[in-house]
Amino acid sequence: MRSYFIQLLLFFTFSCFAQPDITNTNTQKNAYKVADSIARTKTYNGDLKLLVSQLTENCTTETEKARAVFIWITDNIAYDYKAFNKNKLPKRPKPKKGKNYSDIVAQWKIDYTDRVLRRGKAVCEGYTMLFKRMCDYAGLQTDMVSGYVKTGPGDVGRMGVLDHAWNGIILNSNYYFVDVTWAAGTCSENKKGKLKDFTKKLDDFYWLTPTEKFCMDHYPADKTNPGVSNYPVERYKNNPYIKKNCLSSLTVLYPTSGVVEAHLGETITFTFEYDKDIHSIYLSSNTKRLKVLSLNNNDTEKYLSEESLKTPETLFKRNGNSYQFDYVVNNANTRYIEVYINAEFSMRFNIKIAR
Repeated sequence: MRSYFIQLLLFFTFSCFAQPDITNTNTQKNAYKVADSIARTKTYNGDLKLLVSQLTENCTTETEKARAVFIWITDNIAYDYKAFNKNKLPKRPKPKKGKNYSDIVAQWKIDYTDRVLRRGKAVCEGYTMLFKRMCDYAGLQTDMVSGYVKTGPGDVGRMGVLDHAWNGIILNSNYYFVDVTWAAGTCSENKKGKLKDFTKKLDDFYWLTPTEKFCMDHYPADKTNPGVSNYPVERYKNNPYIKKNCLSSLTVLYPTSGVVEAHLGETITFTFEYDKDIHSIYLSSNTKRLKVLSLNNNDTEKYLSEESLKTPETLFKRNGNSYQFDYVVNNANTRYIEVYINAEFSMRFNIKIAR
């Protein structure tokens, strides 16, 4: 999709997209409390324009308006995992002779989001269309973005899957990403890898996420998207895999790539920031695997077994919230290492042995 506010681009310059933090000041936190509270008390009664008016009438900034819409959707729309499992995804209408195709698509989007509102369920494209439609009614500049996502440790060095959608939004002349779908909650998996049991749980990480963080596991299919003007696709592709629930608190400083080239016998120093206390770090690799316990047959929900916790821990240094540890490449067959923080799988790097 390339409709990135063409007219707006005549007035705004997206050359560097510095993203000031508009989410963490005390004023904004208090404003969000008000917007969040309002959003959680309003109900949809068949008139979406009226709902948006009720959500935003007491908001004083565009950010508050967008927040109210974001919270209302995450609080009222569940992920339709059954439709996803059956591949019952939205299909755009076919052109009709003698009719303007843009008008056909526009009406289809209205009809589809009306259905989402009636059922209270959606897959990612439904969440994305609804967020845009409600933001349009609120006078906010938004767009829909389709793209790649990484969902597991095997995606290091790869693009991931091209099957997701989210939104871009302009606030205070800056472009931000918003993923309402992933912010709304999570699904577990059965033994066959099918989704089940959607659990509603707000994840604020996907609200106005800075590009540096968002592109750890998302990247637009259209590489001209203004949100990634300074974030090359190769950087995204080679990012280390960081478990989803660690993304907000963990930032890798070194190595700068998740695909690390090293000679046999070389020592690799890993440095990262973590906003929580670390009691232990364990390393597992394809040549020296630790025994783990997996939850819900999910490759990312892994914890060290009692037996593994008896093995030697990896020594690490700490300076404030900065942590550092060394890894010696002593096996020519090493292909990856996985880092377990406090016994929980947290991140993965691929190792490429230099010849």
